[in-house]
Amino acid sequence: GSREFSTPQLFDVRNLGPFFHDGSVRTVREAVQFYDTAAFNRSPAGRAIGGINLSRRNVNDIAAFLEGLVLTAPVLRITDTRVSEGDGASRRARLRVLLNDGPSTKVQVRWMTEDGTATAGVDYTAAEGVLTFRPGQTSRWIGIAVHGDQRVEEDETFMIRLTQAVNAELVDASAVGVIANDDEGIPFSDESLEQGMTIRAVHFLELRQRIDAQLSWFGQATFEWAHPLVVGGVMRATDVSELYVAVNQGLTAAGESPIAIPDLVSRVVLIRRDHIAELRAAVRLLESL
Repeated sequence: GSREFSTPQLFDVRNLGPFFHDGSVRTVREAVQFYDTAAFNRSPAGRAIGGINLSRRNVNDIAAFLEGLVLTAPVLRITDTRVSEGDGASRRARLRVLLNDGPSTKVQVRWMTEDGTATAGVDYTAAEGVLTFRPGQTSRWIGIAVHGDQRVEEDETFMIRLTQAVNAELVDASAVGVIANDDEGIPFSDESLEQGMTIRAVHFLELRQRIDAQLSWFGQATFEWAHPLVVGGVMRATDVSELYVAVNQGLTAAGESPIAIPDLVSRVVLIRRDHIAELRAAVRLLESL
């Protein structure tokens, strides 16, 4: 008879329905409206307090106030990034993790890398960890080591995923890191090889060096060239054949189809521009894989 009641919390009340002991009302607004009805005002409780009369505006205002009593968790998101790969020494791709508001309590979130078109251990270093936001902090950074090379290739991607957030909600839980290729194909001497141009020893030396580099890249031993070549030296038909054999070893190691070796007469120098052009195209293919 003292009109004392045990009531639930009002915070987050909009998400606690249905309301009343019989669950007869689904929304906060419907619950507020009930107290302006004859059913309540004629009840013992309604008569005891002299009834309640609410205007539509009263109902709207009270309902809006109650529905606004929500404890909203901070929201976490992570931003994409883009980094040039460089030429060997590791660079760092930096991804920013943001909170929409400085938390009043500690916030933590787990993160880990995941392959896209980039491969962990080759293009970047796989990593994982936990970020902690102290009260008031709104941003933290994740650094991922990126491994550069001098190979001409497409831009590559890896992912960072956020999971297991504590005291925060995940909105944008994944980001893309783009490893941008910054290499250009290394030109050959006399790149155009125009009609009538003399094929020289330097063209052979370049091809040998670049084929050997690609054999090493694909885990093969460098080729045992039969004749040493010096600038201005004499070239043989066998030197051309060796270039084809060597480049085919690289293509096979890379999982590519070998190219046909032309029929060259031993001890006869028969070197055509199309041989050099074909060999260069095969080397560039290897350098792009």
